[in-house]
Amino acid sequence: MSADKDTVTLLFAGDAMSHTVQVKWAKTGSSYMYAPCFSEVRPYIEKADWSIVNLEAPLAGMPYTGYPQFSAPDEYAEALAETGFDLMLLANNHIADKGRQGLERTIDTLEAKGILYAGAYHNHESRSCLYPAVKTFSNGTDSVRIAFFNCTYGTNGLPVSEPNTVNRIDTAQIRIDMEEAADNTDLQVMCIHWGNEYQRHSSTEQRLTARWLAEEGFDLIVGSHPHVVQEADTIITTDGRLVSVFYSLGNMLSNQRWRGSNGGILAQAEVAIQEKKICGISYMPVYVHKGVWKGVRQYHLLPTEQLVDTIGNVNIPKADRDSMIVFHKETTRRLQNVRTNSK
Repeated sequence: MSADKDTVTLLFAGDAMSHTVQVKWAKTGSSYMYAPCFSEVRPYIEKADWSIVNLEAPLAGMPYTGYPQFSAPDEYAEALAETGFDLMLLANNHIADKGRQGLERTIDTLEAKGILYAGAYHNHESRSCLYPAVKTFSNGTDSVRIAFFNCTYGTNGLPVSEPNTVNRIDTAQIRIDMEEAADNTDLQVMCIHWGNEYQRHSSTEQRLTARWLAEEGFDLIVGSHPHVVQEADTIITTDGRLVSVFYSLGNMLSNQRWRGSNGGILAQAEVAIQEKKICGISYMPVYVHKGVWKGVRQYHLLPTEQLVDTIGNVNIPKADRDSMIVFHKETTRRLQNVRTNSK
């Protein structure tokens, strides 16, 4: 980041999934190419000072599989990192899809490629050293130290074998982790995998959990798992703090084509370095177009704000243009209390 900046930009993306057709379309000879998927959103992701994505498919090696038990090519995580994502979240309901081998290979692969992660670990010892993920930002005069937490409601009933560990939504453990991190960090961000799939409004349990997290001292709460965009809110704690909540960012990338699941948002939080506090939030809707874009057949992430006003000139089938417009309008209506973030 620039030495004269007064703020830090944090960017959060939703569920990066790896369905069978995605793998098939990415195959090029003996390798897999995902770069075209991200070409339209890469400038936004690279521009942020720190970008986070939920990697919702283990890197368990061949054979590569889709739903219900995923295994994605290593090139998928590489493409996410090359796009600009700095931290990959592993505490989600699919991390145990391929058992201990899949979980450990995911971690080993990310570490070998120099990609930071949070939420799942080889053992309790490595967790104690690596969790939460902490990043310090400085403008040369002042600095702010931010802790990133990650936990999930479960792993689809699949066991996590000792000594492996996956962070759960365990209030006692979250409180311990929070108290330990608060001693040497300025802000605490919770990235949480929760809620009911395909429900476009947060559940009572999500809202109660968000309230508890806010009262415990978290400064920002960002959710994933429902595969649709849910509303955002601001919680006023009993001590008067304002805590922003994105209940669900929707899908970052997937083959889910039904209404609401064919896109997601890139959420942003601005952090004032000197004041060491979050000073603004915003978002950008992103539609997943399955098909040809600029001559390439792939799953393309398209920032809808750049397209809806000139939709007649967008060279995709009419059915896809109509779906994109519906996605954009429904998303912006649901998040009308949050400002959008245009390029």
